[in-house]
Amino acid sequence: MDTNFKGANLSDADLSDTYFIGVKNLTPEQVKSAKNWDKAIYTEDFRAKLGLPPEPAK
Repeated sequence: MDTNFKGANLSDADLSDTYFIGVKNLTPEQVKSAKNWDKAIYTEDFRAKLGLPPEPAK
């Protein structure tokens, strides 16, 4: 299932440990307006758009 974030305001959200896999219409600007956005889980492509390094190998 895909979640559509078009127009979503994340500025008061805490994204710690949030999974952003299978989301649509989410922009780096939306994510970066939230708290702890760098502690969420993203696809490798979206991590690159956010300027984050690749996830460490497990």
